[in-house]
This record gives sequence, structure tokens and C-alpha cells, in this order.
Amino acid sequence: MRMLKSDQEHQEFMPSKEVGRKLIHILSGIIIAYLILNLPYFILIFLTMLGLLSTLLISYLVKKGFRIPLIDQILNSYEREHAMANMPAKGVLMFILSLLILLILVRSPLIIASAVITLALGDGFATITGIRWGKHRLIGKKSLEGSAAFFLTSFTGLSFLLSPLYALIAAFTGTLIEMIPQEVIDDNITIPLGVSAVLIFLIKIWGGDTSI
Repeated sequence: MRMLKSDQEHQEFMPSKEVGRKLIHILSGIIIAYLILNLPYFILIFLTMLGLLSTLLISYLVKKGFRIPLIDQILNSYEREHAMANMPAKGVLMFILSLLILLILVRSPLIIASAVITLALGDGFATITGIRWGKHRLIGKKSLEGSAAFFLTSFTGLSFLLSPLYALIAAFTGTLIEMIPQEVIDDNITIPLGVSAVLIFLIKIWGGDTSI
């Protein structure tokens, strides 16, 4: 989540580190959305469960002080300090968990990929924009500039998958959910689940093809 950071927060987690983290977040999300649209369902379930178990194991080992080549370097380079102390790779864990829930309950590649794109582009660019140009505070530490970036970038990405109206509503939904403070509940769960729920509701009311 993007923040209007105090000097103390800057010392704990430098903006350049957060920007790098979110660039990985954006790229990973795009790749995952592509895989969702192109891989067989049973392979997606297998890979997601494998990813969840692997990340849980890595998080446990890192917290216990084990050094894992490459993984340790990546976490030290991009993970937040408080996350390293409490739950390493928490964001990744929450995202994989939400993805598994969607794969089991929704089973629509188009809806799930749309939810992933909303999180990847919206949240990623919101953070980068908020750090670099966020000056007008909205709710808590959220900035107007960051929220605008969330809406515009997620709407642009969703326009390649959905009709303009559905893309508009999904992007707006993601923007509203992203305003919920991170301390309340992790947006790696709330954004994908919330956007998916809204799209399912819209399709039930107005119709639409949920496959691709």
C-alpha cells in the first residue's frame, strides 16, 4: 500500500526499495494472469497449492533464521523489515491464498485473471505514484494521487479483458477496497476476492461470457 511517509518510516523502509518491490509485484501479476488464461485448470490448482506450501515453508525457515540462497537475498532486498521479523513473504502468502480460494470457488479464468490484474496494476502503480507524487491525503495514509493511479491503471488493464462498463466498475471497486487500511486486512486478499465478487454479481445481472 502506498503511504505519505514520515521521516521515521523512510528510515525503516526506503521508497526506492518499495518501488522495486512493487515493480516485481506488477510483473508477477501480469505473468500469473496470463498463465490463468492459458493453462489447464488442474495445473493451475496444482501450481497454486505447491506455491502456497513452498512459500509457507520458506517463510517459516527464514523466520527461524535459516539462510536460503537467492530467496534470502530477494527477501532482504525487497521485503519490509517488520514483515521479515513477523511473517516473511506475508504478501505473497496472502495473494496465493486468495488465488487458491478463487480457483476453487469461482472457476472462471476470465474473472480470476481480471482480479489478479486489478491487484497487480492497481496496487502496484498506486504505491509507486503515492511514494513519488502523493501529496493530497484521503483516508489515513492513502493519497489522492495513488488512488487515481490505481483506478486508471487497473481500468486500462481490465479493458483488454472485459467490456468497458465491467472494467470501469471492477476498477472502481478495487480502488475503494484499496483504501481500507492495511492494518485491518491484507489487500492481497480483499482486492482479488472483492473484485471477483462484484464481477460475478454483474455477470449474473447483465450477463457475459466468463470463459476465454
